[in-house]
Amino acid sequence: MWVDILSVILEFKYLILFTLAAGIVLGVVGLLLNRNLSWEDRRLKFLGVFMNLNRKNILWLSVAMLRCFFLLSMIVFCVDIITAHIYFFVLLCIAYNILNLRVTRLLFDILNSAVQFSALLVGNILVGFMYEVRFDWRTMTVYVLLALFISVYSVYFLLYDVCRLLEAGPVKGTRANSMDDMRDMTDAFYKK
Repeated sequence: MWVDILSVILEFKYLILFTLAAGIVLGVVGLLLNRNLSWEDRRLKFLGVFMNLNRKNILWLSVAMLRCFFLLSMIVFCVDIITAHIYFFVLLCIAYNILNLRVTRLLFDILNSAVQFSALLVGNILVGFMYEVRFDWRTMTVYVLLALFISVYSVYFLLYDVCRLLEAGPVKGTRANSMDDMRDMTDAFYKK
């Protein structure tokens, strides 16, 4: 039983590596952005937005990022799609929509996910054709253009989700509901 589970987990090794590398890169960028901050700096306002998220929104953003990283890792490493990948993508889409809970967005996201995964399947067919039948530069060009399309498409919708979180505003019940509240709390702390 453990061998079966481990073999399925090993099918996602490229996703794990890509997510780890992206996490390290985003962490380093975040550390570099945190150097020499002031209260009026736009970087602080951007980083402060993520402090006002509740657990549901953090989980929703994490699922959206994982879905984007999954698609990008499948493209970058030219992974053969197996049944476990299809199940994982469907589970990510279900979790994304359960956490979002908007009926109007549900239909759009199902269509969006179908377009992304069908483009990924077409890319997988093109890679299989280049491996097994013959390598052709025209086929490679089509695959590269398709990979660019999927990459831009998935990153666009990830940034769109982040933008929707920013437009929603601060969540009530968090420690600080705005940058002004955060500034007042720290000023009060240092005046003591």
